[in-house]
Amino acid sequence: MNTIYMHCYLIGGLIDPVMVEHRIDGMTYTSLTYDCVYVSLSVLLLALIHRWWATTQAGGRRPPSPMSFPIVGNLFAIPPGLEHIAYMKLAGDIISLKLFGYDFIVLNSFRAAADMLDKRSMSGAEQVKFDCRLDWSSNSALLRYGDLWRSHRRMMNNWLNARAVIQFHPIQEQHIQPLLRRLACIVDDPHPFEKIKDSLFTNTASSMLQLAYGYTLQGDDDLVFRGLRQSSEHLIVAGMFTSKLLGCRLGSTPTQKISGKGPRTGGGN
Repeated sequence: MNTIYMHCYLIGGLIDPVMVEHRIDGMTYTSLTYDCVYVSLSVLLLALIHRWWATTQAGGRRPPSPMSFPIVGNLFAIPPGLEHIAYMKLAGDIISLKLFGYDFIVLNSFRAAADMLDKRSMSGAEQVKFDCRLDWSSNSALLRYGDLWRSHRRMMNNWLNARAVIQFHPIQEQHIQPLLRRLACIVDDPHPFEKIKDSLFTNTASSMLQLAYGYTLQGDDDLVFRGLRQSSEHLIVAGMFTSKLLGCRLGSTPTQKISGKGPRTGGGN
């Protein structure tokens, strides 16, 4: 610093030594700040790479996988387009994929699917555990494998086997006529998709509610029907992969109790 003061004095005092000292101190502080930022980013990057490497190695032996990158996994290795067509372009009957920390096993052929889901079904019978806002713990589709699941399976087989479902044919015939009338009204519609989807959903919901609970739908604005539709939409959205990144929520619609005793259930909720 003495050298700087002397140099400033020799050039005629045009530069204030105090100003030079403050400028040098500021440059030093800025340089240290950038160094700290670079070091922090480097440490963070190394930690992410180490975590990604440790995660890929911890799972043991896995099926072949396309090119993978840190954090996003195999996202950029999946061809665009429909899923079943995209997976056909990936070689192998069984493929391992990792997307944003989630592991997926793709059964990419009929032979692999039959071998895994039929011949080895017991090893994969355990249901995935969902984080739900609603108490759907007794829902047959979401039950974990065990005694209760086997009990539900026996009951469903008794009610829905090939001979038992014959008794439901009159209900189905009763609901097919309103569906045909709905479809006939939208034959000339230039954009019929949404109306067709709504008609099919309404017909299916009406049949199922009468079949399971003995409840007759009171039109499209029926309170039970609206709750059923909203719950179904939330369930579909919650089952998507992207919903897991934000936390799975099956919906905020409370379960409805239908008054009266259903013909097959002895009273339903």
